[in-house]
Amino acid sequence: MREIEVKLKIADKPQVIQALSDRGCVLSDPVQQDDYIFLPKSEPARSAFNRPVLRLRQTKGQVIFTLKRSIANELDCLEREVVVADFQSARELIEALDYTLWVEVHKHRQKGKVGDLTVCVDTVTDLGDFIELEKLTDDQVDYTQAETELLSAIAALGIQGERVQHGFDTLMAQRLGKGL
Repeated sequence: MREIEVKLKIADKPQVIQALSDRGCVLSDPVQQDDYIFLPKSEPARSAFNRPVLRLRQTKGQVIFTLKRSIANELDCLEREVVVADFQSARELIEALDYTLWVEVHKHRQKGKVGDLTVCVDTVTDLGDFIELEKLTDDQVDYTQAETELLSAIAALGIQGERVQHGFDTLMAQRLGKGL
């Protein structure tokens, strides 16, 4: 599966939630997500594209193991996910592959749908409030066309904010002064 996102940092989360509601988007209750992002020990910075980034996510009593590989940029990724039984065992497996923990990202997320697009409204610890629109597609979709569709949907929703070109992992690494 390919995930293409457009992300905005927002100043007024209640206003964004109201704008979504006014357009028929029903958001879920907030869910805590704790993400642990791992990079190869040989490249302890997310600077190279088209190489795997591994993530363990703890949410709603589950542990989800994710592999992401950027295509056009950080917000355009091939993504594979699987639920695993045990966080510590999965972490040991990742470390045995010679990966190391790079950053942690802790957030509260609300999700909804606008047509076939997924909407995520996030409050990320130490980073602030964000909205993402995501499109899940097959691997061969045209990135520019999908990005245009996402930007049009944001505009149609009347949501304003500062466009962000990086994932939360990179934003957290920048905040912590880790290499990019």
